[in-house]
Amino acid sequence: MTPRLTMAFLSTMARVPIALKMAAMQGLVSEIEEDITGYWLKHSNNHDDAIIAIYQNADVYDGRIVKLAHPIFNGDEGLADIVPPAVIGKNKTDVFHPDPLLRSRPLEGMRIIAGLRSAHYLEWSGAYIYCHGEGRTYQCKARLSDDGKSLQIETYRGKSTAVATQTWTRLRSSHWPV
Repeated sequence: MTPRLTMAFLSTMARVPIALKMAAMQGLVSEIEEDITGYWLKHSNNHDDAIIAIYQNADVYDGRIVKLAHPIFNGDEGLADIVPPAVIGKNKTDVFHPDPLLRSRPLEGMRIIAGLRSAHYLEWSGAYIYCHGEGRTYQCKARLSDDGKSLQIETYRGKSTAVATQTWTRLRSSHWPV
């Protein structure tokens, strides 16, 4: 390597975690995925599994529900005492939204993350996430795994009170994984 190429290489490598540096130098990693955009599987234990698309919107990143694993209210979501009986058997809507006028909007296609901004290497913050199962909006931040295959979403109130942390898995497309 020429001195100029060596300096550029070292400058780039200074921003990469040590484990990935070692793997890249040994040829074990062909490409480090640093892009947050794409399709993500949000897995939960309460019939709330969804595919979320994260996309760039001007200088921030937003996220929308692309598909729900269970798009119909069937009464066994663990919310039978809360979900209005009139919606059982119908497409899932935003029934818990505090504004009654928005309770009939479909969940599929709804923006749930707004305003993720790059904070540090593999980290985004300054966003809001809407939790449709509660009808509440929280602040959130995201951290991409070193290999780019998982995204940790942390929701919180105020500056530091963590509410929940979820780990989403990157998908190659908007289709359910087989």
